[in-house]
Amino acid sequence: MSRLFLLVSIVFLTACKSTPPSLKISEAELKNNYSKIGLMWFQLPKGFDKRRDVIQQQFDERLKEQLQYGNFEIIDRDIVVAEYDKVKKEMNGFYDSTTGKILPSKVLEIKKKTFRRLKEKFGITAFLYQGVSIETAYFQYHEAFWDNHHEPYRKNHNMLANAVSSLFVTEKGQVPALSYYLSLVDENNETLYRRYGGIELLAKLVQVPLSEEERQKVITPKPTGRHKSRPKEQFKSDFEYLSFEQLLVDPVSISNSVDRAAIDLIKAAKSE
Repeated sequence: MSRLFLLVSIVFLTACKSTPPSLKISEAELKNNYSKIGLMWFQLPKGFDKRRDVIQQQFDERLKEQLQYGNFEIIDRDIVVAEYDKVKKEMNGFYDSTTGKILPSKVLEIKKKTFRRLKEKFGITAFLYQGVSIETAYFQYHEAFWDNHHEPYRKNHNMLANAVSSLFVTEKGQVPALSYYLSLVDENNETLYRRYGGIELLAKLVQVPLSEEERQKVITPKPTGRHKSRPKEQFKSDFEYLSFEQLLVDPVSISNSVDRAAIDLIKAAKSE
């Protein structure tokens, strides 16, 4: 099903002949000069350290499947990182010996030297960074939108109830979300391609009962006549954050986010 989604997306996008904003070079340049890719580090926000290997493997598997479908040759991360570590040791690292701070210029120098060596040894012409980042989703009515993805932002969402409530409620705002990104660079660390794919929201809107103090501040009509039963419990809406254990566990969400991030790259590689 996910492969079908990819194929349908590619067919649809081929109607557009212009280079997408995510691709910084022409389709011809990509196919002729950057078909051999070395995988770089996989970045994750803090908090996922205990599950890092499992999470990385899930994204890697889908990414490699996509790259192979796009006729890219893949050089494994272990080879790239091992060469990087050698160069870093030769150049005495990238920290300032006086302040102990990282020197960005030294980091870039080490990367470029590593890339040149890998190009000479293995013919690698492009290097692919990937990872998960925290982004901002914008919600209105019952959907949150970000990075080529959307999903309901209410915890216990109901399609019919949401459709009805959207006629009367115009709530909108922002909520944090997770996205997957791909960044392809050349041997000079210049960006060739960059695109994000939304994964899932970090928080969901829930209804929680008002505290006694909050209830006292709410003005409610006094029951009259035969209807003197106690008013229903009053609630307020608030965002409830998901735990690290609840995040990045759905294989479908992970695969789909890779598809969203890679679609323009694969489309360009498969173009005639």
